[in-house]
Order: sequence, then structure tokens, then C-alpha cells
Amino acid sequence: MFQQTIKKNIQIKGVGLHNGKNVTLNIKPAKVDSGIYFIRTDKNTDLIIKASVENIFSTQRSTCLKKN
Repeated sequence: MFQQTIKKNIQIKGVGLHNGKNVTLNIKPAKVDSGIYFIRTDKNTDLIIKASVENIFSTQRSTCLKKN
């Protein structure tokens, strides 16, 4: 299977589905062999969570990831 990434940064703004707050989603191109990461920037420190089976903690109606 070949790896793929996007060509340039994408930014999407809207209203959060569950909390109704304004949100911004930034999607950025990845480096080769880096995988997919989610970075929370709404907390005091950046929280980086790899999209990996090891980080799944719930699959009830959605897939929820956590770190540690």
C-alpha cells in the first residue's frame, strides 16, 4: 500500500457537534513514515496523540483516543 499525504495546509472552521463552541481544524501534510497524529492546542500544553490501536480507549458510537 502506498503512502499519501495532502499537498498543502487546510483549515476548516465551524461549530463543534457536541459542545456548540467555535472550533478550528488544521490539517497539515505529513513527513514520510510519520503516521497520523492529533494535536490538541486548546489545553495549556500541546497534547499529541498518535492515531494507533494502542491509544484506543473507547469505541462506543465513536472511536476515542487517549494518551497514557
